Amino acid sequence: MPSVHSDAASTPSAESSLRHETVTAILHGLGHTAYSWSLNDDRLQWCSNAPQVLGLDNVESVRFGRDFERMVALDAGHPRRLAVHGGRLAAPGASVAFETVYRLHPTRLGAGFWVEDKGVWLAGPTGEPVEVRGIVRRLAESSVGSAPAAEASPVVRLGRGEAGFPSNRQYLTRVLEHGFADLRRGGGEFGFLLFNIDNVSKLNDAYGYAVADEIIELAGHRLREAAGTHAVGRFSSNKFGIALMGGSSDTLAGCAQRCLRAIAERPLQSTRGAVAITATAGGVSVPRHASDVAEAFAHAFDALEHAKFIGRGSFFAYTPSPERDAHRRANLRLTDDIVLALSNRDVCLAYQPIAHTASRRIDLYECLVRIRGADRHLLSGADIVPVAERCGIMHLLDHRVLELALDTLEANTAVRLSVNISPNTIHDAGWLSLLEARRRVGERLTIEITETAAIHDLGRTQRFVNRLHDFGCKVAMDDFGAGYTSFRNLRLLGIDMLKIDGSFIAPLLTSPDDQAFVRTLLSLAAHLGITTVAEWVPDEKTAAQLQEWGCDYLQGAVIGLASPSSPVNRMAAC
Repeated sequence: MPSVHSDAASTPSAESSLRHETVTAILHGLGHTAYSWSLNDDRLQWCSNAPQVLGLDNVESVRFGRDFERMVALDAGHPRRLAVHGGRLAAPGASVAFETVYRLHPTRLGAGFWVEDKGVWLAGPTGEPVEVRGIVRRLAESSVGSAPAAEASPVVRLGRGEAGFPSNRQYLTRVLEHGFADLRRGGGEFGFLLFNIDNVSKLNDAYGYAVADEIIELAGHRLREAAGTHAVGRFSSNKFGIALMGGSSDTLAGCAQRCLRAIAERPLQSTRGAVAITATAGGVSVPRHASDVAEAFAHAFDALEHAKFIGRGSFFAYTPSPERDAHRRANLRLTDDIVLALSNRDVCLAYQPIAHTASRRIDLYECLVRIRGADRHLLSGADIVPVAERCGIMHLLDHRVLELALDTLEANTAVRLSVNISPNTIHDAGWLSLLEARRRVGERLTIEITETAAIHDLGRTQRFVNRLHDFGCKVAMDDFGAGYTSFRNLRLLGIDMLKIDGSFIAPLLTSPDDQAFVRTLLSLAAHLGITTVAEWVPDEKTAAQLQEWGCDYLQGAVIGLASPSSPVNRMAAC
């Protein structure tokens, strides 16, 4: 636990610092429990009072993150893994604050209870989370009914903190508690809005943390002006809450759109000059879609996440959705399957052949990831990759796929393979170190990167490609044509191979537009000396047309589908 020193220059002593036991006692007295979660091996360490806070006999059943996630209600709140990951990156070594609320079900029986989970995650060398340190506390749902009758219609005064805002989420909690108390006495309804200031990481990078926080505070003042008489509070580091209490004619959507316009319509004047920003908002109507304060917060979180998916500057009002809840449950189960497969080394490969167009000789196999789910069913990359990328664990899969591919290459010197990597793995020094340690097989390995990864940071991608070439590897651009990479950039990056996106190849014989595009692309690639591969080639007629236009290699049903059978075994059978 951290110590608080009165004099940083002096030697810590019992008098100048809080003892570990004292800090622990404070946490216990407040009903909080602390934890540390390593994302590399999924291990959880808990404070000694965790069983009391979590409603467990002991912590043996929650030693891993996947075990804890099984206790989280799938349709109530925003689980810790999603709150921590969310596709964000930070400077290596940085600490990034997070907070969320969700409902826990320690046992199959009973309704469970809501908890607040807040802390920091630590960024690793690639900027992705590697460790989480936080505190969990129960949210007392019964407290919403504890306000005495004399406080039926309280005037809640807006105490001001450093940012000139109500004390924080506790203030908003009190406002909503009074709102629920009023509902029980006389009916009616109210609403709660949650606003997220967008692109805070970019503000930090561009202006520094102090100026970024100033900008967030200025945005909060702008929100308060637009909210009028509604209660406004700083919900978390870059989030603000607005409570639209009963009796107001203002609608949830009306207030949200007015506030979003107020943020975006004119730049904020910071000490570093004018800065244009946007915000995104989610909201919930009470009591229609929330029965207590914790549920109002959780559903506002859900709505905000949906609004982010729609696009920055959007608003979404929470509505129950069986389809969305089913999708979330499926994603959480799949996340659990991926983490379990990584822990148990149940990740495996399927190999899809790539053949020379003229001779049909198989020259290369693409390695496609597969995992064994909890039911031992084999899951494909199409199921795995989107969820792994969203939850921030794709780099772990990329590491394991590379290991397996290198094992295969070392087992047979006649085999040539290609592996795909996600955009973030391009910046992963650990992945490159693994390849460098076994570089003797590099000449038989092709690394496939996407257009999105290539154009995001051309300078960094160029350095990455150069390193791969140093190891003897070839570099392919996957799904070419689906993005916006120019041939000039291909030449700049030193790409060896273009894999033409299958969406242009599958309908080739019936689509004049696709025919013109593919034929032009093949001609330009040949002029630049770049090898070409057509993906998703469905039949011999399409293959013959591609051969006539000069395509070098074919991949798809006409050559063969992916198979878990190792190329080593296939060659031995020939």
